Amino acid sequence: MKHIFVIGKKEKHKVEADRSGWTNKVTVRVDGKIRAKKRLPLRRRTFCRLKVGDEEIHEVELKWSGILPKIKCFVDGKLHSRRPTIPSKWEKVRRLALPFAAGILIGLFIAAFFPPPISRSLERSPENHTATTVVYYTNFGKDEHLMTLSIPYDNYENYHERPHPYFSIHGLDVAKTYITPDEPIIQEIVSTIKGQTHGEEELANALLDFVQDKRHSLSIRYYKTTEFKYPIETLVEMGGDCDTHTFLYATLLKAAGFKCLIAFTEESPHTYVGVHLTNPPSHNRQSSCHFLTEQEEKYYIAETTNWGWMVGDMPPGFENQTAYTVLIETVP
Repeated sequence: MKHIFVIGKKEKHKVEADRSGWTNKVTVRVDGKIRAKKRLPLRRRTFCRLKVGDEEIHEVELKWSGILPKIKCFVDGKLHSRRPTIPSKWEKVRRLALPFAAGILIGLFIAAFFPPPISRSLERSPENHTATTVVYYTNFGKDEHLMTLSIPYDNYENYHERPHPYFSIHGLDVAKTYITPDEPIIQEIVSTIKGQTHGEEELANALLDFVQDKRHSLSIRYYKTTEFKYPIETLVEMGGDCDTHTFLYATLLKAAGFKCLIAFTEESPHTYVGVHLTNPPSHNRQSSCHFLTEQEEKYYIAETTNWGWMVGDMPPGFENQTAYTVLIETVP
């Protein structure tokens, strides 16, 4: 910033103190000629003394002082009248940048301590409800959707406190205990996905995609559990073991009107679902469709745990293993 002072009564001289805002150095010129180069002191004090004039000689003292520090000019011991200041190019930039930077800092402060409300679809569920958001794909993995579910906590607690019977190859009918297609939230999921799909194969695959683990927070994750879960528990807790995913998918299929079965392998303990389709699936990843036959009908394999498998695909390692099945009847 350039400070200009005009000294003298009859003999006029122009004193310029040109301060660099970045280096804090001051160049002092008298009538355009450099008389001194000084660095501004940290303390408020005089930093330059000059004698100015040929016949009319004056003592000029430049001080760095004030609450908001600035250069002041004293002539013969008296404070010189204020003169206009001319900002340098960098000072202009700084003047523009400081308010802009201050605005950003204030905005960040407000955002940190006074965050705006989240979109109402994800904001909050009614009192004593828990909200769950799941990402899933229709159109055979091409179209992405988000679904936010509001589940009454009392409903979750009711299932959580129920007995959780164990099922094995010697008591497969126990698995039917965990199939709950009449729950309103199950009906809501099926109704929404039905409206986004065309045909039974796309619907069966979209429901399968809904329950598969996509390895991120907005999916129903796979993790080891010590007991089985009802579908409501799975939705609230966002995951569980392979049997957890199987029960949820079979429940959704039954609510959607499909015939389905649950299959259990003993050699490498695992569960998956078989779903009956009018026509063989045409969008499976593998070269051939895998199915189980029950009562002379084909039930196409659906791997419910890992993401990416389509109806008709069989994960490697299970092709030659014996599958024990229990049929889940369709909705009337």
